[in-house]
Amino acid sequence: MHTPETRKKKHRKPSAPAGYERMAAMAERIGFSPSTVYSWIADEKMAFPRPLKLTKNVALFLTAAVNAWLAERGLMQAPVAAL
Repeated sequence: MHTPETRKKKHRKPSAPAGYERMAAMAERIGFSPSTVYSWIADEKMAFPRPLKLTKNVALFLTAAVNAWLAERGLMQAPVAAL
C-alpha cells in the first residue's frame, strides 16, 4: 500500500560519470540557461561542444570541452597548471 510519503517521491536524475555533466548541472555551473546553451548548439558559428546523446532524454557534455570553449571566448579562465 502506498502512503502519501511514497507517492510524493520525485524521480531523481542520476549523476553523470566523472568528466561529464548533464545539461542542468552544466548550465548552472557556467551561468547560462539551458535554452541559451541549446541555441549555441544549434548555431554552427558558435561551435559549442555537442553533447553525447545516450538516450532520447539523456545527453552528457564533456566538461573539458565546455571549459575549453568558454576559455577560448574569454568567458572562463583556463586552468593553470600546477608548478
